[in-house]
Amino acid sequence: MEYSLYDLNKVTDLKNLKIETLINRLNLIGLEVDDVMTKNIDLNSSLTDQILTIAIPANREDLLTEKLFVQELQSIFKIKPFSYWNITKQTYKPIINNVKSQYQNYSKHIIDSNLENVLTYIIEVEKYKKIKTPTWLELKLLKFNLKSKNILEDIINLVILEWGQNVNILNGENNNFKLIKLPEPFLYTDKTNQSYNLEEGTVVLTNSNLEILSVLGLFKIQSSNTNACFLELTFYDIHENPLNLKTINTQLSYRYLRKNFLSHAKKTFQRVLSLIELLCYAKIKPIIYHNKVQQTEIKKPQILTLTKKSAKQFLNISEYNSTVFIQAGLKIICETSQTFYFEIPTTRADLNRSVDLIEEYSRFIGYANFQELIPVKQIIYSTQNNNSIDFTKQFFLNYGFNEIVTNSIYDVEKSIKQSVKIKNPLNKELAVLRTSLIPNLLTTFEENLKSNNNNQQFFEIGRTFKIFEQKIIEQEKLGGIFNFRITGKNLNADTHWFFVKGFLQNYLEHYMYKNLTFTSINKTLTYYNPTRSTIIKDNDLVLGSFGELNPLIKINNDSKETIYVFELNLNLLPSWRLNTEIKSFKPFSKFPSIKKDISLQFPSDTNFIKLRQFITLNLLALKNMEFFDVYFEEKNRKQKVNIGIALEFQSEKETLTTEFIEQQIQSLTLKLQQNFN
Repeated sequence: MEYSLYDLNKVTDLKNLKIETLINRLNLIGLEVDDVMTKNIDLNSSLTDQILTIAIPANREDLLTEKLFVQELQSIFKIKPFSYWNITKQTYKPIINNVKSQYQNYSKHIIDSNLENVLTYIIEVEKYKKIKTPTWLELKLLKFNLKSKNILEDIINLVILEWGQNVNILNGENNNFKLIKLPEPFLYTDKTNQSYNLEEGTVVLTNSNLEILSVLGLFKIQSSNTNACFLELTFYDIHENPLNLKTINTQLSYRYLRKNFLSHAKKTFQRVLSLIELLCYAKIKPIIYHNKVQQTEIKKPQILTLTKKSAKQFLNISEYNSTVFIQAGLKIICETSQTFYFEIPTTRADLNRSVDLIEEYSRFIGYANFQELIPVKQIIYSTQNNNSIDFTKQFFLNYGFNEIVTNSIYDVEKSIKQSVKIKNPLNKELAVLRTSLIPNLLTTFEENLKSNNNNQQFFEIGRTFKIFEQKIIEQEKLGGIFNFRITGKNLNADTHWFFVKGFLQNYLEHYMYKNLTFTSINKTLTYYNPTRSTIIKDNDLVLGSFGELNPLIKINNDSKETIYVFELNLNLLPSWRLNTEIKSFKPFSKFPSIKKDISLQFPSDTNFIKLRQFITLNLLALKNMEFFDVYFEEKNRKQKVNIGIALEFQSEKETLTTEFIEQQIQSLTLKLQQNFN
């Protein structure tokens, strides 16, 4: 915006303020002066005026109004305003009382409306004279690059510049007003052929013929050919935005609404009506048109607290200087040994948190006057490393998984009882910390299905948060989702389950978890199939959960393959548990190897990690073993499992005979019957 120092000097005393000091201070606190122009004053060519072009920050739309801008400058530079009216008010007190008595008896007409968050007032003016605009008013508008049109519009434009609140002039031909929300988008063209793209839900004022007169008081002034008109003022709190309005149109910004405040509506109307009476000799009808409003009210000033120790913590200074807060226009209503209490005016919508007060203090002190907060260098020796994370990533990458990274903050609608909520979220979509990795894995899985991606195996390493016994528990988790593919004979749900469970057992075996047990799933884990899921434990230590996806969760899976999900606690998989056995070098044997396949039947709850160890310890000259086939018989599907095992024998000293191999297998069979049934 552009502002004249000559006009500023009319309302405040700038005798001791130099132009260099003014510009430097404005630049320091974020109100950057982009240009300085010198021009002669129109009424006195012997005097010059300084015009400053000032860039207003995006969060200070209130400074676009002259009254609040001057008030801000008075606070910044500690200059006292001239209160001419307060001095002369006593002299004109009898005249003021006489004028007030003329408007004590007025009638009210209710505007037809069912909107409770929009405030509209309309006052009828008649018999006003269309005289020439006074010179002082023309010059004031010219300094804001506005040309004079007619006396009525010039008065309105002046008040808009002074208080920010728009007042519309409506033709005085119809007094049946209606306030509605548009049920659908609408292209509106006013009398100046200016077009507006109105979104669905936009609040408009219409007449009895449903012709649009104004949109939240933002349309250009509509000229009247008669000596009577209606003055309309509409207020809507865009900071709260209770009706969730979208952008009104492509040419009017919400920034012009953010400089409007309900506390200024009365002053705006007083100023408009006073100037119309004095300059146009108009008569104001004692009738007020307004809508019924229940929720729109003048808000009380907000109270914010600021701890004194935050001065050292954030700004690296010993203490706050209370006079700086006063200079910034922040009123201290209470001060204790540890805390400041501030009364924040309704016009400062940018001040909502304690950190905003610290930033405001910083602007007035100057960022160059603070010492840097540099962390103290410390040499810390730690044996902990990321070997566990690196191993986990490499393990799943080797099996064809893709690693993903998702947001750890959820929509507030996804919160549960144990969720940790953020106190100052950016919006409701980013308001709750996640309690599980599985929801984001499901979203990624489904999005890739829609994109026809072939590889549907994903894992993620991230942190989860939950409230347990009034404490916040933070855990590092490993989550995964995949649809299992296998080809061969005798494949069914039991076989799939057996192979997938063995895959996770193989992973946990690297962390020396060999006594795994599987218990029933908790009903609170709604992502899992209640009959085909399990909790993985080791000696009552819960390592995680695993199972099929709950069939109630619908995913567009055309292949109809079973989807599995799992989530493991990485805090229980530290690096020191990794198998670090150093394999000794063995020369390659020159004697041939002998392969033998055996088929065995075991109880379905057999621990196959122990089985592998048992076979390895009880067979001589065993080079390698592999479980190559698993199948279930229909008659005892839940009790027994059939395993095909491939054994490879080889000696470094001699060629093994068939008799030796058969003897080893018979001995093993007896021991297996005794130990594994």
